[in-house]
Amino acid sequence: MVKLLSIAGSDPSGGAGIQMDLKIFSCLGAYGMAVPTALTVQNTTGVFDVFEVPEELLKKQIERVIEDIRPQGVKVGMLGKASLASTVASLIPEGSVVVYDPVLKSTTGCTLTEGEMEELLPLLKRADVITPNRRELLAITGEEDIQKAVEVLRKKGVKAAVVVTGGDEDEERCVDYLCVEKDITPFEHERIPIDGGTHGTGCAFSSALLYFLITLGNLKEAYLETVRFMEEALKCAEKVGRGLVPVRPEATNVDAERFRVLERLKRALDRLKDIKKVHLLIPEVQSNLGEAIPGAKSIEDVAAFPGRIVRFKDTVATLSCPEFGASSHVARIILTAMKFDQSARACMNIKYKKEWIEKLKKSGIFCISQFSRKEEPLDRKKKEGKTLDWGTEVAIKRAGKVPDIIYDEGDVGKEPMIRVLGRSALDVVEKVEKIARLLFKD
Repeated sequence: MVKLLSIAGSDPSGGAGIQMDLKIFSCLGAYGMAVPTALTVQNTTGVFDVFEVPEELLKKQIERVIEDIRPQGVKVGMLGKASLASTVASLIPEGSVVVYDPVLKSTTGCTLTEGEMEELLPLLKRADVITPNRRELLAITGEEDIQKAVEVLRKKGVKAAVVVTGGDEDEERCVDYLCVEKDITPFEHERIPIDGGTHGTGCAFSSALLYFLITLGNLKEAYLETVRFMEEALKCAEKVGRGLVPVRPEATNVDAERFRVLERLKRALDRLKDIKKVHLLIPEVQSNLGEAIPGAKSIEDVAAFPGRIVRFKDTVATLSCPEFGASSHVARIILTAMKFDQSARACMNIKYKKEWIEKLKKSGIFCISQFSRKEEPLDRKKKEGKTLDWGTEVAIKRAGKVPDIIYDEGDVGKEPMIRVLGRSALDVVEKVEKIARLLFKD
């Protein structure tokens, strides 16, 4: 289970702030926690008053939550006072992924974070990703131009990736910018028209991005997944009051997560086909690539390719699109891994060679573990289909965590095999690409 903490303002009307964050976390299958920085008096027509939570009370809430439930990710939104940034940054546990949405003003123009923007610096430095819109980026840096604004942040020691959202701009299509180090990449996507204007989209976006960043492990893919999720939530938006229209993640299709898994597998296959000499990694029994939905319990919760992934000339091919329940072999490995780490939701099997394993170990790039079929207890061997469950568990316990690679040297009638594990199908394919580059660089 992914555990996420929101530190932000409270919106009693439920359209933004910690209330929206908790809705997003819940819809995506995560366990959500929330510490309010301020209590607002607001509804869909506007923000009428703000009452700041005393700093000592804020500190105690965060401390008591994290000493009991360690969050894998923290989303920080409205602070109320910029001076709280230092306190919040110092209390976030080491290792937690941090997405900071610098909420400075409400959609209707009310100031939600008072003080000098320079006071936000400790939190900006602690964040892994910052998600300002253009106005917020200008307020923080004093620069309208995105490239110059990012340069200002970098000079101040801010290393976080910056996702500049364009939903507030009056343009026919939305244009966001992903800024990683010195690279700035624009992404254009559909604008979902909402009569009356929207409410809480920035909160929803940053919370969803945090979840996908943790579960996918790749900013670009997390961003693209977040955009798709937000489009679904916006299409379900309904007017609930007399003013702005809040997004409704709770009304999205209950099968949305399964759809996202299938879409990721399709994109992962396209990437796999582009890997140079990938066909050399396909074993005699062929390969498969699978990914599970969050909280998967059975083989039917894991999608893979029917008929497996086969060699085709100097690349690979499949017989059909991915389906749930298509591969019991890959599914059993994933389901066993998820017992140890719920984020380990994907796997692909590739060809084994002793010299390959030696080269991979020497690279120091991957965490590698193994099991021997000859060590399997006889009572387990007699149970059809239980070897992979047992072997995966043994390898994970030996590594002390879910490794990147689990291999075995086979047995009578059983081909030796390498399994590559990751947080998503796309994450696994990235690892397979690194393996191919390392093995076939000559």
